[in-house]
Amino acid sequence: MFGPLYDLADRESRLVAVREAQGVVHSGGWVFVAAIPRFIAHASLSLGEEARSPEAAT
Repeated sequence: MFGPLYDLADRESRLVAVREAQGVVHSGGWVFVAAIPRFIAHASLSLGEEARSPEAAT
């Protein structure tokens, strides 16, 4: 599920995706979900170019 939640802008679409994942996982199984927080753009700008570019660290 790491990719789909990035592209789903509205809450209901994200909930549908998570419910679908719950429907296919075995009983007692795990569903891992990742999302980008809404404030990430602000954090990146505040921290500078190095925070946005992994190549800058090398």
